[in-house]
Amino acid sequence: MLIKRLAIIWLLVMTVASAADYLVRIDLDDQRLDPLFDDNLAPIAELDNTALLIVTDNELDKLIPYSFSIIDRDPEQGRYYLVQKINTHLDLTNFGEILMIDGSVYLLKIKPDMLEELIKQKVDIQRLMFSPIIRSSQRASSFYYDPLVQTIVDRVDPDSVLSVVQRLQDFVTRYSTHDSCDAAANYIASKFTDYGCDSVYFQHHTSGHAPNVIGVKRGILYPDSIYTVVCGHFDATSYLSPNIAPGADDNASGTASVIEAMCVMRG
Repeated sequence: MLIKRLAIIWLLVMTVASAADYLVRIDLDDQRLDPLFDDNLAPIAELDNTALLIVTDNELDKLIPYSFSIIDRDPEQGRYYLVQKINTHLDLTNFGEILMIDGSVYLLKIKPDMLEELIKQKVDIQRLMFSPIIRSSQRASSFYYDPLVQTIVDRVDPDSVLSVVQRLQDFVTRYSTHDSCDAAANYIASKFTDYGCDSVYFQHHTSGHAPNVIGVKRGILYPDSIYTVVCGHFDATSYLSPNIAPGADDNASGTASVIEAMCVMRG
């Protein structure tokens, strides 16, 4: 504890002349994030055993009661990713600097221009956002049973959902710049048309990439004033892309859900 206090004092002295922010990891106990909130600290991520925070010079003294480490100074938003390796033999140091490991999760400070290469690997990846986690004492809203909603839910056909997932996989690749992704867009548009959309159109957002497919179904009572968006991305990537990226879970399942939603709400 004395060493930790001396380290904090040293940091305070050293930062008087040069203000800085710090990316900090704090070990969590059974109380999880509650002590941090009580001390007016703002965690940005909660992992199995640790929390991540952005701490200013003025907040360094608040860290004294905790088991912590400073893992980067003057953090740059957009450089940090939480990565889980599906291919256990993958060397993440090829793509960036490993700042921390929590169980199976690596905190990686990505090298410039290496993100595209990393997402082609067999990994799960999530960008570390700097927005603080908000503590909420509000209770969830009350829910009530709506027989109309249940009627719509009862129309969902698991076989229909699986058949759409299979059809999307059968394109072999839905990598966004591949012709097969354009073919998948046409397939989705045809399903929207078959299921009674009032309008179906393509949104060509980026040159050389497959378009978004948008189907619109207008309501009866409020056709112009209330909107619900049901969405999923239909392109896919993999460590074998661009030629092989069947994308069953990411995200044929989401796309199939959108199509099935349109199916059960037609009419």
